[in-house]
Amino acid sequence: MDTLALAASVAAGCVGGVFLAFVCIVMPALNRLPAPASIAAMQAINVAAVRPLFMIVLFGTAALCVLLVVLGFGDWSSQRGPLLVLGGGVYLIGAIGVTIVGNVPLNNRLAAVTPVATPVTTPGARSDTTSADATEQWSRFVTPWARLNSVRTAASIAAAVLLALAAG
Repeated sequence: MDTLALAASVAAGCVGGVFLAFVCIVMPALNRLPAPASIAAMQAINVAAVRPLFMIVLFGTAALCVLLVVLGFGDWSSQRGPLLVLGGGVYLIGAIGVTIVGNVPLNNRLAAVTPVATPVTTPGARSDTTSADATEQWSRFVTPWARLNSVRTAASIAAAVLLALAAG
């Protein structure tokens, strides 16, 4: 069980590091760009994120956490049991749950946005409506996404610490 807890701790820390990079580097950089460029970049990031290695680490950690929560309830009378349950639960709810319920739906909405102005062929129509819409869409996306990502970051790092403590 110590080896599983340590593996989950390291993996949760890795996931937290990815999320922390967005807090400290990626989102501040995207916010320095015009909204259409920010949207295009985030859309590309979201496509690139769905890669086997990252998905294995993100959801493999979740699978380990489910196992550790079950084992933790079975070992509740020791000091390790509650740490396993709490660490696994924090990761499952704060990292995976928030991702599925919050960040992914925001990403899906952003994926439907056209990030740059496209030529309009209708006589008398404005050609900048798509760009203006992109600016509005980015404004509605960035703040809630960044807040949710901060929750995922804190949860992943907290889970890593709790699981490391459980591993002894």
